[in-house]
Amino acid sequence: MALVSLLCLLLILPACSEEAGTPPPAETNYTAENIAAAVIMSQEHMPPLVAVEEDEEFEYYKSLYLGDLSSEAEGGVICFPFGPEASEVTVFLMSSPEAAESAAEPLRQYTVTRAGAFQGYAPQEAELAGEGVVLTRGAFAAVVICEDTEAAEAAFDACFGDDAPEPPELAPLLAVDGSWLIDDPGGDDTDDPGGDNTDEPDDPEGPDVPEGPEGPGGDDPDPAVDVYDHDAVLAAFETGDSSGLSPKNLAILEACRTAIDSVIAEGMTDYEKELAIHNYMINAADYDEAELSHAAAGLIPDPDNDNPYGFLLHGKGICLGYTNTFQLFMDMLGVECLTVHGFAYDWTEDHAWNMVCLDGEWYCVDVTWDDPVSNLDSNDERMFYYTRKYFNVTSEFMRDWDHQWLEEVPEATATKYSWDSMN
Repeated sequence: MALVSLLCLLLILPACSEEAGTPPPAETNYTAENIAAAVIMSQEHMPPLVAVEEDEEFEYYKSLYLGDLSSEAEGGVICFPFGPEASEVTVFLMSSPEAAESAAEPLRQYTVTRAGAFQGYAPQEAELAGEGVVLTRGAFAAVVICEDTEAAEAAFDACFGDDAPEPPELAPLLAVDGSWLIDDPGGDDTDDPGGDNTDEPDDPEGPDVPEGPEGPGGDDPDPAVDVYDHDAVLAAFETGDSSGLSPKNLAILEACRTAIDSVIAEGMTDYEKELAIHNYMINAADYDEAELSHAAAGLIPDPDNDNPYGFLLHGKGICLGYTNTFQLFMDMLGVECLTVHGFAYDWTEDHAWNMVCLDGEWYCVDVTWDDPVSNLDSNDERMFYYTRKYFNVTSEFMRDWDHQWLEEVPEATATKYSWDSMN
């Protein structure tokens, strides 16, 4: 009996090996658009997507994704949200299976770069992008950033072979004029595509945002001509003489005066002034979402998002907008402060933050990363944590949380005025 069993096993093993060694089917009658549609339909939750197909704009995106291999892409489709969200489904038809395999590496690097773009500004989206997958089969190469990557990969694989289902159409799954043509592909209602996912946190200790001076609206000064002048605005604040200020700098001065009058009280310590301004800034403006959007022709970044005019008058800023505004407020209030220019995401992304000196000791503060774009509900306890995470922390903490810098600045080691120590 043992001999019979052994013989049966030997007969079965070659058959199993042959089946295991059979390559997965690479043939398909699906187009890139059909494959993208199948992947999108595999997701229970997916933000409204727009598609870039084969035109002049598509050529730009091919280079962004594939670099030197962009000429090997014969077609494809790129689907992503307009807003600051990382989700996307991109499928390229390459010139050959070999080209598709070669495309895998630049596509993987692309997901790393995309995660870096969101780091700190939108933590959830950075994590999502970092878990993006690259899929190849036959002459197709795809990059998918979504919540359920296993379902996406299964949907991608099901597009190949003789038993593939009827190819789905992409168009009905895309957003038109900011709204879904159909409900959530998974059957549940999607989040409101027109909603604002940057809810402000409830802040019992933070001040109300005052009504600042009206922006010039259609008469905004030309940012290429009327530029922000920190020293001029500060001098006008200290002397009370604003006669020499340009329209832009005068508007900045008036906005700063309004903010200070509303949140700074006589007798406040430097720490209390710093906290009041930190809280005011978190409530007064948001990170310029156009800088995180993948839509080259969709959202347009504010031309003044790197200075207090964009931050205070338009409510939009990037890291330089946050740090320059915080620096101006601290200088006006007599709190010793400096701006640090550095990097984030393992030296791949430019970044900037501030340092303050309280009672002769230095602290780091990153107002930008304390004001992340987030899908968290404003009542979520994590949201409150995010808005204090980088307030008065040490240099070691900053290094541990992905801040890098080369310039010589004081080492922040004090903890007396950290958020945890004061609360």
